[in-house]
Amino acid sequence: SGMTAFVSSQAEGLDVDERDMSALSEFYTAALMGLGTKWLQDSMKEDVDDFVSRLARLLEGNIRASLVRCARSKTQDKN
Repeated sequence: SGMTAFVSSQAEGLDVDERDMSALSEFYTAALMGLGTKWLQDSMKEDVDDFVSRLARLLEGNIRASLVRCARSKTQDKN
């Protein structure tokens, strides 16, 4: 999926467990699908471009930050 590819690209250079990448991908896929469904249920009142721009600003860097934490945790588990 597109989200899986995006998460994988964000993990570049990090030693991250595939299960962690899969969990992040599934979480963000479900969250975005849920928001899209809610937008449709609300009769699409909010401008989609404004909404997407706001989400992008709010979430920027979160996936990479989560992956960095996963990589650190994996390294600590080895020690």
